[in-house]
Amino acid sequence: MAYVQVQPDGEYERFGSEYVLPSRFTARIEPEDAERPICHLRLTLEGGRVECDEVSLERRPGSRRIGSADLRVPLPEYVRLAVDAAAALRVPAGSTWSFDGVAEPITVLAELDDGFVATPLVGMTRTQEYRDIAGSRLAPADRQITLREVADVYTRALARRQRPTKAVMEEWNLSRSTASRWVRRAREECLLGPATPRTAG
Repeated sequence: MAYVQVQPDGEYERFGSEYVLPSRFTARIEPEDAERPICHLRLTLEGGRVECDEVSLERRPGSRRIGSADLRVPLPEYVRLAVDAAAALRVPAGSTWSFDGVAEPITVLAELDDGFVATPLVGMTRTQEYRDIAGSRLAPADRQITLREVADVYTRALARRQRPTKAVMEEWNLSRSTASRWVRRAREECLLGPATPRTAG
């Protein structure tokens, strides 16, 4: 299990329905394997997604020199670990946790807007909501705009006699299931016509 340290470098922003992340943060990831170098990441929250701006490696004291094999950094895993360490839950100020019937005050990382605060959270990246966000460029905060974009890409593909769902997949580098879900949501918002079995439209 890697040891992870994060340092916020910006204000907390909404990330998904009930989470917040620093708009910018750094992470120091120390792999369990003592021969692997320490990895430093600089990350930014952009458009509802976490983007990696910078990666650097640090040789551990007494370990072998950094070689070409070390350059193959497992970046998705490291980003997930960094996000898990930096993530916070958005809860009303004055909230408490209850342990064995005894109320304990929560740990407050930051004061947010509208009487909410950020409290530490563990395991956010194991939720379906995180997988939806991380696997898509479609930000919940921009949902209506994004669905219109999905409908536009879908409609243009139809006009060119291309496969419309595949066009949505390629436009945002999505899996078929994610693209299909966003097309369905566009239909629900009446941005696309009703689906006809075995017919795109």
